[in-house]
Amino acid sequence: YKDESGLNRRNISDNRVHCMFYFINPNGHGLKPLDVQFMKELHDKVNIVPIIAKSDTLTMKEVADIKKAILGEIEENHINIYKIPSADADEDEDYKEQNKKLRESVPFAVVGSNTVMDV
Repeated sequence: YKDESGLNRRNISDNRVHCMFYFINPNGHGLKPLDVQFMKELHDKVNIVPIIAKSDTLTMKEVADIKKAILGEIEENHINIYKIPSADADEDEDYKEQNKKLRESVPFAVVGSNTVMDV
């Protein structure tokens, strides 16, 4: 593969970090000063994806409240986070709806486990 500049990109090793998942403590009800400082240092160097860890310890209302608080603090501190691109107008409606829901889910709330339970 050669692009218009004639560079052979197959032999170029890219060691940059392109994306960082930033896990946020669910018990803090928002960002801690260290979170803000850390993200401010890195937001212009890497795409930051904020994630609320251990969200299974929260109720749905608590998840919504902490998401609102985190987004408010991110905006207040002028921290740039990764923005999921909008769907193009020519995409099918299912994809557009899925994209919209994904964009509205930031910061993501995740549950991690290494055990499978049958209920």
